[in-house]
Amino acid sequence: MIRRRHWQRGPRLIAGALLVAWAIGLAWATVQLSTWREDVTQVLLQLRADDLLRSSVRDRDQVHPDWHRRRAVELLAAVERLQGNTGWKAFMPGAWRVFDDLEPRAAERIDAAFAQRVVETLRRELESRAADLSGARVHPASGEIIPAAGCRAAVPADARSRGANPRELPEYVAVLRMVDGSRELGRAMQALASLSQSQDARADELQMLIRYAFGADMPAPRHGSLARLHAQLPADTTEALARRIHWALHCGLDQRMTALHARWGDGAELLSLEDRIAQVHPADLFVPVSGAELPGAITRMREVAALLARQEALLARAPQDALHAPEGPLDPALESLLRQVHDIPLLGPEAAERQRAQAHALRSQWKQRIDAHLARPGAGLAWHTREQRLVPTPQRLALRRGVERLLREPFMTAEAGGGTQAVAISSPAPVLDDLTALAGNRTQFMREGLPLFPPALRPAVARFADERIAQLAFDQAGRFVAAGLQDFPADPGALAWSRIRTAEAVVSNAGAAALARRLRVRLEREMLQPILQATAPFGPAAGGMTQAMGAGPAPPGAFQGGLASPD
Repeated sequence: MIRRRHWQRGPRLIAGALLVAWAIGLAWATVQLSTWREDVTQVLLQLRADDLLRSSVRDRDQVHPDWHRRRAVELLAAVERLQGNTGWKAFMPGAWRVFDDLEPRAAERIDAAFAQRVVETLRRELESRAADLSGARVHPASGEIIPAAGCRAAVPADARSRGANPRELPEYVAVLRMVDGSRELGRAMQALASLSQSQDARADELQMLIRYAFGADMPAPRHGSLARLHAQLPADTTEALARRIHWALHCGLDQRMTALHARWGDGAELLSLEDRIAQVHPADLFVPVSGAELPGAITRMREVAALLARQEALLARAPQDALHAPEGPLDPALESLLRQVHDIPLLGPEAAERQRAQAHALRSQWKQRIDAHLARPGAGLAWHTREQRLVPTPQRLALRRGVERLLREPFMTAEAGGGTQAVAISSPAPVLDDLTALAGNRTQFMREGLPLFPPALRPAVARFADERIAQLAFDQAGRFVAAGLQDFPADPGALAWSRIRTAEAVVSNAGAAALARRLRVRLEREMLQPILQATAPFGPAAGGMTQAMGAGPAPPGAFQGGLASPD
């Protein structure tokens, strides 16, 4: 009897313990169900609100990308919460799938949202990053890269570093930025391929992908997000995405490297300068011009001097091996860049070798162009065999030095003239001092400045300078002659003649006898003759003029219209 009681007591204790455990589990399941229900409700309501917002706009692009990225991160976090501890369903038979399909229906809805919010946004972000790096165009509706539309690399606007260290060139910086971006994008694509191909992908790969594409950090994901990404990213979809991104990056690299090759080192700029200099005919710079044309002539001379000085600076900086040996080693900075391209899976050895071949082909073109320049008659460049560099010819160096000296001369300022209008002067000394300085300036230039020019150009330069100085001397002497004539109505011709002779004597005494004779002839023709014609009807004036000229003989024909010709 006692044994039977003990035997019956054991099952009752076990049953009681099970009931107590079930009650505790049911209470715990009730709490968990409440939390799960709130999470599911919140997620579904948010998905519904998102759908309403998306249906209210016509295109996806009307919603800022940040909104899509934020919603994708929020849905990933929600999936991790919903896929957490679901063991509580064992204590609640009503939650079993046999009796309730709430969880499958919620999962189906979340799966559809996951494909749209996370997978689609992830694909768009990766293609957008590739398009930003390469300049490729994307379809406004699908967000896919359009290979048929080509790509266009943004040309750097800042060209101030032209000819500087190659690593400082804006084109080099643009290529380096693209290479760095391609390296990061390549890591993201590798993580995406791993998630697509294997269910056992590491959680840190998904974390890195989310950080790169969405700019957000999230805790280590569990099986829920990984499984959904694997299921909704078939291998063919990932491969098609990789092909589009691969094309875009190669296209963008080709565009940027072409821009870099076009200005790599000094070769491109040297050739560009030489092309411009070759279009200049030096003799055309020194065609005599009138006062109104002088500013334009000065501008042309300054431009040519700047081109020559810039080219000399480039030639003196380093040997131009690229212009003489196209197959020689490339610049170390370019080789470093190509090694980085070689090591990036999305670019690879093929792209690096293609760019290396392009660099050598461009150098061959440079050599052909520079050889053509060197073969021109009167070429301004020569190849220095011992130093293995291009050097300016003595004639080109002389042209640059001569033009720079000429531009520094006082008579080359556009403001030096001013016409022959009468001015009130209290003393003739300042005007005569200016004439003396001008004549001395001419003498000094002809002695020191003119020999700087190539011998073939010296006659043209001398004529140019003489014409300019003669005009300035006429303007200054004309103001001296015309000043105060209205105050001597009795005999203005005599006063004018006296001042002309004074101006002639001042210029002649300064060492410019030829200029003095030329100045006197022009003053007689353009100033004295009109005064005599105006005073001819008045005998006293003409007689006074004749008496005033008695102190010195008048030049033959000076007052009969047959003025002496200029020297």
